[in-house]
Order: sequence, then C-alpha cells, then structure tokens
Amino acid sequence: GEDGAPGKVALKSGRSLKGKGKQLVPAGDRLVVETPGGGGYGPAAERDAGSVAADRQNGLTQ
Repeated sequence: GEDGAPGKVALKSGRSLKGKGKQLVPAGDRLVVETPGGGGYGPAAERDAGSVAADRQNGLTQ
C-alpha cells in the first residue's frame, strides 16, 4: 500500500500552524485540524480498476 497522509493544523485563511504549543487564532478565522490517515494495504495495481477509480474520485487516494 501507499503511505498514509500526515496530520496538519492550519487556519482556514491558509496559514499553517505548529502542531504543538500555544498559538493565536485571530477573531473571525477558523482552526482546521486534519488528522493523519492510514496507509493502504497492498499494491493498488492488484485491486479492481473500478474500485481504484472510485477511491480517487471520492478523495480517498491520490
């Protein structure tokens, strides 16, 4: 399988934040937390092509 996605902490305005420590979120902005994703199991080439395409279309894989 492929590697899992890393975690991310950012503001809705686009500015990335550190993963630890005290941080200021300006009034009117929003905090966006993306938790790490798990990697896949086995090579995608061995899966049904329709399933791989559906996963890509649904944003589950790249």
